[in-house]
Amino acid sequence: MKQSRGLTRFITAGSVDDGKSTLIGRLLYDAKLVLNDQLNNLKKLQIHSDKNHDFDFSYLTDGLESEREQGITIDVAYRYFSTKKKKFIIADCPGHKQYTRNMITGASTADCIILLLDITKIKNGELLEQTKRHALIASLLNIPNVIIAINKMDLVNYDKDLFFKATESFKKLLASINWKIKFWAVPVSALKGDNIVNQSLNMRWYKGNPLLQLLETCDKTACSNNETTVIPIQFVSRWNTKTSNAQRAYCGKIESGSLKTQENLKVLGSNQTVTIRKILYRSSEVLHAKKLWSIMILLENDVGLSRGDILVENKTNFETKEVVVDIAWLDDQPFAANKKYILKQGTLETTAKIFLKSKFDLDLLTTKTSDFVSMNEIGTAVVKTAKPIINIPYTYKNKLGAMVLIDPTTHQTAAALLIRN
Repeated sequence: MKQSRGLTRFITAGSVDDGKSTLIGRLLYDAKLVLNDQLNNLKKLQIHSDKNHDFDFSYLTDGLESEREQGITIDVAYRYFSTKKKKFIIADCPGHKQYTRNMITGASTADCIILLLDITKIKNGELLEQTKRHALIASLLNIPNVIIAINKMDLVNYDKDLFFKATESFKKLLASINWKIKFWAVPVSALKGDNIVNQSLNMRWYKGNPLLQLLETCDKTACSNNETTVIPIQFVSRWNTKTSNAQRAYCGKIESGSLKTQENLKVLGSNQTVTIRKILYRSSEVLHAKKLWSIMILLENDVGLSRGDILVENKTNFETKEVVVDIAWLDDQPFAANKKYILKQGTLETTAKIFLKSKFDLDLLTTKTSDFVSMNEIGTAVVKTAKPIINIPYTYKNKLGAMVLIDPTTHQTAAALLIRN
């Protein structure tokens, strides 16, 4: 990690009751980022976590009534805060297995993940299944910064040997899922505030930084300027439609690469090429547009594009109708081998058939041959589509390799797909 300014998105993940919401609440409270009216409202709820506190810190993120009644997080809770060094958006993700799809949603835009481990639940070096699942998902999403917060150290008398054993267990997990990434481990007590914002006096043996300082030094990987240009069309704007001076412009975000006027692009899945006549960004005309800019373009030769069309660099040829993906099944309806699903990649939509090859066994931490996945299972599959899609492997810096499957009968999201290298 190296220090950088700007906005960092991070998520908290881990198994149920590991203390994710409590950690975020404590972080906001100790950093003096909670407004007085929020504190007063929490005190009125008369939720006492222990004799040293007059409210439950998890209430700062668990906003749904059902969450407070059950004492769990259900939906992804987003919070914004800033320090003198950096701005943050937190996604507090649910730990229950049945809400894995919510965790994937929160993790898909994260620059950093705080994976919580409950020190009291690690028996004989064995991590919980949902902890393994969240780590596997984070590895597939290539989240570049990983912090392991080993929580509830106060319940084991701040035992440093247990902390180091838990760290070794996580190292073994990373090796088993082949995730080669450096991580930072910090012993914490979210309830007591140890090593959250300030250095703990109860764990003087820990020589690293507290959690907030680690977050402030997270490196947000810069975008590359050498990527292939890809622009999914999101909206078509028309004016003067009843006159001879009718014009049409196309709106979309530059998902990869960059764009300049007079550049030639081709329409994915066809032999048509277009030339960029004008680029508008924030209502102003520009000659050059960068990655992630939302722009409006006018063409020299209008070919009648519509939402779902994708403009790509003219010299490239990465369109395909067959691709290998990692698949996370999210629907409570089981996978059907002969069913045609709706596949969405950006604004592009087509039908697809899925051929399962294997799935990951979270108990044995191995991959086994399988032609079936059920809810919350993760595997590998071959996707065959009716229309061409973009064959770009998913990375942290290029999310075009992410797709979703939709059940055409129920219109529920069936699975998340990531194109493999």
